[in-house]
Amino acid sequence: MLRCRLVYLLALVGAVLFYIFFNGYLSYFVLIFALVLPFLSLVLSLPGMCAMRAHVEIPLTAVARKSPFPVQLIVENRTPFPMARARIRLRYSNTFSHEETSETVFMPVFHGKQRIEREAIAQHCGKLLFSLEEIRCYDFLGLFTCRHRAPKPKELFILPHIAPLELALESSSTPDPESDTFSTEKPGDDPSEIFGVRPYREGDRLRSIHWKLSSRTGDLMVKEFSLPICSSALIMIDLFGDTDMLDGVLDRLAALSHFLLENGLEYEVQWYDPNAVQLRQVHLASFDDLYALLNQLLAHPAPKDGLSVPECRMRLGDVKEYPYMFSITPQHIEELVSGTVWEEVP
Repeated sequence: MLRCRLVYLLALVGAVLFYIFFNGYLSYFVLIFALVLPFLSLVLSLPGMCAMRAHVEIPLTAVARKSPFPVQLIVENRTPFPMARARIRLRYSNTFSHEETSETVFMPVFHGKQRIEREAIAQHCGKLLFSLEEIRCYDFLGLFTCRHRAPKPKELFILPHIAPLELALESSSTPDPESDTFSTEKPGDDPSEIFGVRPYREGDRLRSIHWKLSSRTGDLMVKEFSLPICSSALIMIDLFGDTDMLDGVLDRLAALSHFLLENGLEYEVQWYDPNAVQLRQVHLASFDDLYALLNQLLAHPAPKDGLSVPECRMRLGDVKEYPYMFSITPQHIEELVSGTVWEEVP
């Protein structure tokens, strides 16, 4: 834009000098034309400059790392007036791995929609944000500019690579009276949590009758209490370090999680949160729970340093045991109860 203004300024100086040293109608008309031309350019460009819109479209919501995915830039001009040039700056940022890159696109904008598609590949896990940092329009001479407000960023989750994993494990269905996790399939005897309500059957205990609901419905209704269950496994992950280390941990977490869920085993995932200075723990019983956990982990910046979960458990005096206890590091998966170590995940 500065270059265009300098060129116009030189042309205007030339027109003024031509008018001073050349006495005639031609020099007069040249000077008038040089003075009017910028305003004519602005009037012809202004409708397109004001009506131009741009946004990013990501057809996918999640993709595995190192897999290609499309990124589409949509530019629309709702008027029949063309626009000489638009400058659009795109920024791609990974909130988990702290990586950022940008790209600037220069293009003329005609009536209707224009679509620019790129194919991208993310090397590391995380949540990618695609934002338009700058949307700037120019008139035909490049002397005037109009800046538009950027739309909300688009998100794309880059998930870990899921490799097949085979382990010799069995499910544990032993009730755990101290567990905060309850079965969604079977009722139990824990009155702290209600499993459901059903009509009264002969032999039901009187203390189980839901008197308020029974008075409203006119029939005796019975509360079914919940069954505390023991998770079959505990997975401890070291969620800190550089991007390659984090990718290794998340790849192994995804592989082990898929194996456990495919075999009907519920489990807990535990990691150290340096911001809250405490251990975080989540119960997983389905693939939806797994993807919700991955979204939660990838949505926040990963710390460079931290504490291993086994060390934190020792410091906190957490002695709760599980049938299977896995410790995942960037290099291997270790089952702490049996001492088995899997160095590589295919």
